[in-house]
Amino acid sequence: MNITKKLMTLLLAVLVMSLLTACSKDDESENKQKFTTAINNRACKDGEVVFSQGTAEVEINFKSNTMRTIKITSTYKDIDGQSHTLTTPELEMPSSSGAPVSVCSFSMTDNLGNGARNLSGSINLQNGIMRYTFQQDDYTMLCTTHLLFDNVVTSIIDPMGASINTNMSSYLFMLGSNARTCVMQISNFIPGVNGGVQAEVVEYKGLNVTITDQGYLIKADEAKATQGSYYDLTDVDIAVDRDCSHFSGSFNTKVSRHEFSGDLF
Repeated sequence: MNITKKLMTLLLAVLVMSLLTACSKDDESENKQKFTTAINNRACKDGEVVFSQGTAEVEINFKSNTMRTIKITSTYKDIDGQSHTLTTPELEMPSSSGAPVSVCSFSMTDNLGNGARNLSGSINLQNGIMRYTFQQDDYTMLCTTHLLFDNVVTSIIDPMGASINTNMSSYLFMLGSNARTCVMQISNFIPGVNGGVQAEVVEYKGLNVTITDQGYLIKADEAKATQGSYYDLTDVDIAVDRDCSHFSGSFNTKVSRHEFSGDLF
């Protein structure tokens, strides 16, 4: 099983959603997939950030090999902490060829109601990871599912300076309801430069999260692995950027230092 499928299985269990697969038919028959997921919302204005966690109901319609649509109904809080519901019409996600496309984009400039407008976003049809932004009155909303960084390069450095680079590991961050803590899961965990993959998935709970206008800071002096002390970490220091499109960070295992960076899509 490859990395994407391992983390896709993990994410399905977390989000309780259906696997999204591209329609392989040549006709215009409809193939709809629906799922419900937690959605993390950031209302941003002049350096102020208000976080809220809601739910999103997502419907994907695979109309043909070159045309897919998405419809989203999600809940969020505005900059003043007032609750709202965002409801989009069916938005097109066209493909320039008949080849399967993993990441699709969607947008809408028209008014969506309640002062919402200028929607723009992307979704990975293989694992359900989604990110979208829109304007709400005079501020910006940024909304994401849990954050799965699957395109990552990790440098592993031992105390003698020997190092290896690998792109085998992926990182999943699941924010708590108030975004003060998160759970981090690492797939294909490689503890040191001389070892191969030691665990398909390692989980760390209770990492500290700080929300800023530049994104999320995730830190822990010590992080205990649920799979046993061999996988424990120290000096966890991770930053997710303002758009939640890129992350970078570092931590120490018992035998090496890990430095990594990667993208959401």
